[in-house]
Amino acid sequence: MRIVIERVLDGVDLNNYRIIDIPIPYHQRQKSRQKLTVNDMDIIITLERHYKLKPYSVIFVSEEDRTAYRIVPAEEEIIEVKVRDKSEALKVGHIIGNMHMPVGFDYERESVILLYDESVENKLKEKGFEPIKKIGSFIEISEVEHHG
Repeated sequence: MRIVIERVLDGVDLNNYRIIDIPIPYHQRQKSRQKLTVNDMDIIITLERHYKLKPYSVIFVSEEDRTAYRIVPAEEEIIEVKVRDKSEALKVGHIIGNMHMPVGFDYERESVILLYDESVENKLKEKGFEPIKKIGSFIEISEVEHHG
């Protein structure tokens, strides 16, 4: 089976649907045109050029078998930097901003989250931070929307 997706589906009530999550890493979510294969189904994504796939976007709903296909962040190498206060968060933000890297924030853990990059890890260590390299999901601040 092959389907073409030209836009994401906003406001879909997923109650009573079986949800198939499609894990996609951050850099791949930035592409407006791509091909995915999920359960032997080719999904051709052809969004408008300025549009990016955001985490938890529903891209296809099959009424026939009551299944919804949803984009989720894939597990990838990240750096977590715990910050004690807003001042530390600003310092980390300044370092990252100068390197033009995407940045996320985990509000529950009070941590800045970055995609892993050895030079960033070293720079943070030089500035007195204790970056933790690990595997996890990365969601850039601009991608954040509240999902119930």
